[in-house]
Amino acid sequence: TTGVAGNISITASGSVSTVSSIESLGGPLGGDISVLAGNGSITLDAGSTNAVSASGSVRSGNISLTALNNIAFHRNLDTSSTGTAGNVALSITGAGNVAFNPTCCSRPHILSTGGSGNGGNVSININQSVLPSGTSGKNSGIVSDNGSPINVSSVSGAGGNVAAEFVARAAPD
Repeated sequence: TTGVAGNISITASGSVSTVSSIESLGGPLGGDISVLAGNGSITLDAGSTNAVSASGSVRSGNISLTALNNIAFHRNLDTSSTGTAGNVALSITGAGNVAFNPTCCSRPHILSTGGSGNGGNVSININQSVLPSGTSGKNSGIVSDNGSPINVSSVSGAGGNVAAEFVARAAPD
């Protein structure tokens, strides 16, 4: 169909690091974007407004980022639409953090906003968060210097949901 974006899937046995945007933009329908770093981290250091975008005017695609360790992004993750927004899923399968890393000119957000349709859902699953080395007194888990880094609102439809799951581990004996 004309104007429908294709899907993007990136799989690496180690880490994934980008210096440009990953985009699957369509006229009416955005494509799904999936990045898997099976034995490493994902670092999205894009030079534009969005690190990852799957936007479409009727229905945006979904974004799924899965890493063994950390997920860090310096620009927005965007599944917004003037119609119905797509969903965003971030998952740390080992030990690590999800970091909204601000740069000189940007405060990154997860944008999953809808227009005439619903806002998208955002889920963040962290198997085990870790305090980054050399950061005594800093945060772990979801790390952000932003005031409101996740937006799942809608103009006319229902807002989306935000879910975060952290698996607690007992300290070793």
